Amino acid sequence: MKLLKKSIALIALVGAMTAFAPSRAMAAFLTGTVDYGGAYTADAEDLTVATELAISNVIVLDSSGDFLNVFGIAFPDLLNHIATLTFDPAGTPYTPLWTHASGVSFDLTSLQIDQREDNFLDLSGEGVFHAPGYEDTIGVWNLSLQQVNGQVSGSFSSSSIVEEVPEPVTISLLGLGLAGLAARRRKQA
Repeated sequence: MKLLKKSIALIALVGAMTAFAPSRAMAAFLTGTVDYGGAYTADAEDLTVATELAISNVIVLDSSGDFLNVFGIAFPDLLNHIATLTFDPAGTPYTPLWTHASGVSFDLTSLQIDQREDNFLDLSGEGVFHAPGYEDTIGVWNLSLQQVNGQVSGSFSSSSIVEEVPEPVTISLLGLGLAGLAARRRKQA
């Protein structure tokens, strides 16, 4: 019983130290989304046989979280994109896939075809956001485009979204709660 009390006290101390640690000890993860669109030219008229997209004139359509509030990424900012996106076979990684004048960038590390028809293409993938003063943050990416009247070029829309990452404080509190439940269960037994 004495050992159990010491263990719980130690877990509580570690949890408290983690919860109240100075914020400069570890940079935060990014939060939010960046939605953008632009023009593309495919290497074939039929998207079921196309393998590459040349992307240009990429403009921010909407943003949220740190992308908007900290870095000021907003409509009608331009993003810098790679010239050619090879998707069949996937030509990843793209480091970076896009960059912004604020220093924020996104590396695409995986790419897959979700839906593909004559005049429609939907791609998705995962990657890593980089931003000054922030930890590298895992995110997801998607791109949808539709051809009109069989044209080889047109417009597309895309999003880069930060995935939810549990904070160290949340993990510590969860650990403390589980330790408390274990102690209570042993006491009742």
